Amino acid sequence: MLRLVNRSCSWAAKGGKARRYLSSSLSLSPSSSSSSLPTRNDHLVSNKFNKVQVHRCESAESISEALEGKAGKLPHLCVAGVSNAGKSSMINHLLVKKNIARASSVAGKTKTIDMFIVNDAFVITDFPGMPSTDPQVDGMWKGKWRPLIKDYMTQVTDIRSFIYIHDIRWPIATDEVKFNKWMRCSFQIPSFLLLLSKDDKVDHNRRLMGLNNARNKLGFEDKDRHLHYCSNNSLSSCRRSRRLVLRYIESVLGFPDSSDDVGVLPDEI
Repeated sequence: MLRLVNRSCSWAAKGGKARRYLSSSLSLSPSSSSSSLPTRNDHLVSNKFNKVQVHRCESAESISEALEGKAGKLPHLCVAGVSNAGKSSMINHLLVKKNIARASSVAGKTKTIDMFIVNDAFVITDFPGMPSTDPQVDGMWKGKWRPLIKDYMTQVTDIRSFIYIHDIRWPIATDEVKFNKWMRCSFQIPSFLLLLSKDDKVDHNRRLMGLNNARNKLGFEDKDRHLHYCSNNSLSSCRRSRRLVLRYIESVLGFPDSSDDVGVLPDEI
């Protein structure tokens, strides 16, 4: 069980220059290893086919039931963000699946804690989207989804990373700040990643402004990593962003050191 931390937490805006990409010069040294991980000759995630088992949990009981099985024996990475920020699209793109994570232009499509067991090696957990402008989603978030996230966080035993996805075009909402602070101050999470989605929709100046705004307001520290992400496979920058996320996942899971050849997707899936 992941221990709930009851302590004060410093929270201040961070200054300094932002870096655009997680470059190969940054340390990607492995953490503690898992016996279920593939050997170095393999990849944790394939570019052609990935075996994915899904648990969609709508209650504390269903979370417990899922964690009593294989999902409870593997390391987890959790993914959060405002509704329509691109969580589901990123997961589908990463795993080379059409719609295993339910992507939609309608806010609040993800209504459960969705655990994706990937190649029997690790779990990606998709949280319900935080409210944006929809009052119905806001009510569901406060009444059911946020408590459900707490149930998951207090039951999971091995969480390696909290990945927060933010649409780089959007301002930071107050609820986002509160949620990120809650995750940092309440739970013991070894690694945080800020993933800035829709990167292909903005120019350089807006990209840098969005990055600085997100890192500062969400309390991401100097040691915390960030990546720009897009899921358009016709663009080399989007294919590269997928490779960099895979490198990050390999690093937090303790996979042997990987070079920048983590896998090149074809122009179309």
